[in-house]
Amino acid sequence: MNKLFFLFALCSSVVFAAGNGAHHGSAADLIAPAVNFFILVGFLGFKLKNPIKQHFNEKSDTVEQTMKRASQRSAEAKAKLEEQNKKLKNVDSEMSNIQQRAKDEFVSFKNRYINETNQRIDKIKIDAKAKIEADKNNLVASLNRELINKVISGAKDKIKTNSSLQGKVAGNLLKELK
Repeated sequence: MNKLFFLFALCSSVVFAAGNGAHHGSAADLIAPAVNFFILVGFLGFKLKNPIKQHFNEKSDTVEQTMKRASQRSAEAKAKLEEQNKKLKNVDSEMSNIQQRAKDEFVSFKNRYINETNQRIDKIKIDAKAKIEADKNNLVASLNRELINKVISGAKDKIKTNSSLQGKVAGNLLKELK
C-alpha cells in the first residue's frame, strides 16, 4: 500500500513540474502523463491481478459456504417445523387415544373389582352358611344331650318312686349282663 502511495506522489510531482507557471498547456502535454498513467494501471493490474483474484475467490468460497450452511440449517429448521406440526396435528388424536385407554382401564378395573367383590361375597356366604350349620348342629346336639339327661333324670326319679319299675329294670339289666 505504501508503494502505491509513493508511486502516485511521484507521478503527481511530474505533472506539477510540467505546468511551467502561467503558461497554458496543450493537449499534447497530456500524452506523456496519460502514457505514464496507462503504464501504471497496467503494471498495477498485472501485479495485483492474482491477489485480487485470490481475494475475490476466497470471498466467493466464504459466501458459498455460508449459503450452504444457511440452506442446511434452513432445511433442518423446516424438518423440525414439519415434525412439530405433525405432533401438533396428532395431539388431539393422541389425547383421545389416551382418554380411551384410561376409560378402558377404568372399565377393566371396575369389572375386576366387581368380580372380586362378588367372589368374596359368595365365599362369605358359604362360610356363613357353614358356620350357621355348625352352630345349629352344636345347638341340636346340646339340646339332645340336655333332653336325654332330663329324660334319664325323669326316668330315674320315676324308677326310684315306683318299686314295680325297679324290679323290671333290675331284671332287664341282669338279662343284658348274661
